[in-house]
Amino acid sequence: MRRVKEEADRLGLNTKRSTTASGTERGDKSFSRGHLYHLLSNPIYSGQIAHKGQLYPGQHRALIETETWTAVRDQLAANARDHRRKTHATEPSLLAGVLVDARGERLTPSHAVKKGRRYRYYVSTALIADAGRDRAHGWRLQAQEIDDAVIKA
Repeated sequence: MRRVKEEADRLGLNTKRSTTASGTERGDKSFSRGHLYHLLSNPIYSGQIAHKGQLYPGQHRALIETETWTAVRDQLAANARDHRRKTHATEPSLLAGVLVDARGERLTPSHAVKKGRRYRYYVSTALIADAGRDRAHGWRLQAQEIDDAVIKA
């Protein structure tokens, strides 16, 4: 998925821009990995439509072969099953999805392992989405200290 995102960024592909009734502009941002997962697993591209968990033939022509779409969907599903969910983690990140940085971006749980010891962090979404780029904007905070402070409070 990282290579797909890098190619989308290289091509300058962005999300759809729209303006709300109040005049707020949305979109026109680079695709996140989540956007790409959602797009690649959408059955519309294979000429099908999903309804209540079932796939049905659509009234539109397929943009890609069903076999190709199914292979991609199965690969994405296999990756998702292998992903460690916070509820099953031995050291869950209690504040996942709750903390935000100074720019209002959500902090995502992350970790590093050094000499067999696991170090947990809360990291700004910008640092994860823009991995390998300028890291001047965003936070990386030690999770244990924050979790302990919240538990004590």
